[in-house]
Amino acid sequence: MMIGLCRDVPKWPNTLKQENYQIECIEANIPQSKPDLILSNHQKNHSLFVDCKSKTLERKQIENYDHIQKNPHLVIQSGKVKTPHPQQFQLDPTLCSFSDLSAEPLVTEFNFPCLHVVESKQKPTIIDQISLNTGRFKNSKVNTVFPIDTSHCVPPVFLYPFSDLDVEIFTIRILQYLHQTGIKKKTFTVEDMLFKIHGMWKYIDNQKIFKTKASSILIDLQNKGLKKYLKRQNNEWSVDIKTDNKSHQAFQKKCIEIERELERKSYQDVLSLEI
Repeated sequence: MMIGLCRDVPKWPNTLKQENYQIECIEANIPQSKPDLILSNHQKNHSLFVDCKSKTLERKQIENYDHIQKNPHLVIQSGKVKTPHPQQFQLDPTLCSFSDLSAEPLVTEFNFPCLHVVESKQKPTIIDQISLNTGRFKNSKVNTVFPIDTSHCVPPVFLYPFSDLDVEIFTIRILQYLHQTGIKKKTFTVEDMLFKIHGMWKYIDNQKIFKTKASSILIDLQNKGLKKYLKRQNNEWSVDIKTDNKSHQAFQKKCIEIERELERKSYQDVLSLEI
């Protein structure tokens, strides 16, 4: 949702884009902190270090954010943020949650900007608004844009379709890509594939994790019945499907079987959590 505020997305406000914020980095790996999202306004030399939280806050993590806020040169040295005037650069650690964290002791103590994503009580899939419940941004203009009314909007979850931990969705996206690639008879690298199946690929900082996971999934798909179709030579992969309809249908049928098995396993995992 925060990514969507920096993009032109149908049925979702681009409030932060209007204030000249853009995506700088996703899942940034900075030694002193690891924000989920960095949004930057280069004209104002200002960044939001967004951390998407549940209800749990860890003191060490919050202290790390406080340290990086007081020492923004560490961010510039990491190369994660490009700014025309490094000496003037400022950042705000920004907590974002579906829970109202404003009364949490750590939030009160450090007074970081804290955004509350307010779900509709009638329809949980609808977000009523995104409000700034506590704290202030160093760029005062950002303070004035909240709350953002999203009650008639559609959350753009497609912008970040999966993480490296979302194995089911990750695998299904790969299967869909393999089918398209097989029709076109093209070779591809893992990075080629990730660029196509993940809309935010170029912004993800630790791409190595995704590449490793994708390679493991491709090998697993070979073992699940796609070995005669899915070929690898050095760093390049290909899908070898004969041009006749029967071969395409056989490949598609096998892909559907794998998808259903993934969905069944996911459903069983949910049931085991409920028991």
